[in-house]
Amino acid sequence: MLEVNIEYGFPTTEQAIAKMVSAIVVNKHNGVKAIKIIHGYGSTGRGGAIKLACKQKLISMKRLGNIRDFCEGEQFNSNSEAGIRVTSRLSNLKGDRDWKIPNPGITVVVL
Repeated sequence: MLEVNIEYGFPTTEQAIAKMVSAIVVNKHNGVKAIKIIHGYGSTGRGGAIKLACKQKLISMKRLGNIRDFCEGEQFNSNSEAGIRVTSRLSNLKGDRDWKIPNPGITVVVL
């Protein structure tokens, strides 16, 4: 799975989301099936601005049909509805190093 680090270089929230959207559009066009967005989880550990904006944008993109699905890193396992949904679409996601390891700094996006 391709990884896209949108927090690299300490971007503003708007810059990070633009980078994520661009990566989704380009990789979907190139036939990539899933990407892992690395957004970090904020200095408080509860979710920073980039993580929260990422989730809101992905909800919107899913609703519009721009992505098939997504799963936040905390739920990327076989015990969550989101984890089950994304791995039912792409079973090879279960081979990812973050599968079953709660990681609030990532989100898996099925294109």
